[in-house]
Amino acid sequence: MAARVGDLETAGILYGVLTGVVPMRMALQPIVDMRSGRAIGHEALFRVEGRPGLDPAALWGEASRTGVLEELEDLTARACKALLPLDGRLFVNVDPRSTRIVERWARTPGVVLELTEAARVPIGLVSALEDAGIPYALDDVGVGEANFASLVRMRPQFLKVDRSLVAGCDRDERKAAFLAALVAYAQRVGVRLIAEGVEARGEMALLLRLGVDYGQGFYFGRPVA
Repeated sequence: MAARVGDLETAGILYGVLTGVVPMRMALQPIVDMRSGRAIGHEALFRVEGRPGLDPAALWGEASRTGVLEELEDLTARACKALLPLDGRLFVNVDPRSTRIVERWARTPGVVLELTEAARVPIGLVSALEDAGIPYALDDVGVGEANFASLVRMRPQFLKVDRSLVAGCDRDERKAAFLAALVAYAQRVGVRLIAEGVEARGEMALLLRLGVDYGQGFYFGRPVA
């Protein structure tokens, strides 16, 4: 089957990024203690210069398909480590398909690795991170395969609640009820919650009332280089 134009464009951007022809950078978005307003850390977000609408997931998908995932993960790790030391923690997305995650991030104080698609994270990787003492967060909790069944085999330090559950939660009883249940679970097992995509005062007020610890979103700050 012939390659689509979009696929060819993504492949070209990926090649340019890996060879240094296409510049990339990490943007930082604050993660805030909603009670004090203090930033407890930042999430590092991959950005390609001149391509503000490019979805990084497309690059990672192409990298996995073409066998250069480790090179892209190495590049991201170097860019993130160049930001350290940082005031607070640095949250970094990693691809669980990578085979060198522990080797890449061992002995890197202040970093919390974000894992997505919990059901697809190899149990060996989870054990290796925990054995190495590398903190990790489970991303996109509440949607897709990042569900309670997946949580029972992990001991993350943070759970990041997907923005689809946060948006309008102050006006949606079902979302509020789910968030309340998630807070109860987190408090029972001793894990911190981070609500993603907080954009309105009403959302923040409800999250505070329910007992959510931290928030991330445009309400607190947009990603900046």
